Amino acid sequence: MRLLRNLQRCRSRRVGFSIGDRLVLLGAGWGWFVRAAGVVVMWSRAAVGVLARGVALASALLVVGCGLQPRPAQDSHAASASVSQGQVMIPAPHVESQQQAQETLYGYMRKTLEALSAGIDIESAHPWQGGSTGACDDRIDQENAPVSYSDFRGIRAPAGTDYNDLILRFGDVWKGWGWRVVERSGDNKPNRYAISPDGYILSIEAGNPVGYPPTMLGRTPCFSPKLRDDHVPKPRVITRDGLQYDEPAESPGVSEPPHRVFNW
Repeated sequence: MRLLRNLQRCRSRRVGFSIGDRLVLLGAGWGWFVRAAGVVVMWSRAAVGVLARGVALASALLVVGCGLQPRPAQDSHAASASVSQGQVMIPAPHVESQQQAQETLYGYMRKTLEALSAGIDIESAHPWQGGSTGACDDRIDQENAPVSYSDFRGIRAPAGTDYNDLILRFGDVWKGWGWRVVERSGDNKPNRYAISPDGYILSIEAGNPVGYPPTMLGRTPCFSPKLRDDHVPKPRVITRDGLQYDEPAESPGVSEPPHRVFNW
């Protein structure tokens, strides 16, 4: 740069250059050009190196992504209710019958109410509420898949109850038992999901729409499909004092003649 400035000053003064001076100037200019080209090449090599590393990383990720498909996230209920090997659920060995599993589940619900203030019940008051038995995994031969029993219910509480506070109290009760209690994202909040050491699930979440009573879900561990029994009675209401079942409908007395029974 200094050489160029001198050259400009010389030109402004109209100073002549000898052949030797011109050769010196030409050599200096060529050297500056080579150095500048070297910097450009160095930068180009660095850019090529970064690009090459990016391509290599993307290729590696593509190979890994194609070779190892990500496993779908399992619902925490199913994952904790029984032992999982890959996507196949293994029945819990401590469940000896569906009736035993249901009684244990309802026992945990009742025990929860015993730890809360009086007047709080767990009820099945709507057609979409109640218990059902279903497969624990999505295998093709569903008849051989382990099953679990789930019961979805509503909470009945005295007028003026703070439902959000009630949900937190449910969670505190379960946590006091040593259960693992979490709040799950994606569900109505507040909510509490609890998993017992023996694989039972109890959960409660805010009602929908806002201001409605909370809803509660209970689930048993997975058990052998050979133990499935869809005729085990289901209580309509669970209170701290016990379980209330619907009375079976009475059929007309067979000892009476038909015309007396049906008023012919």
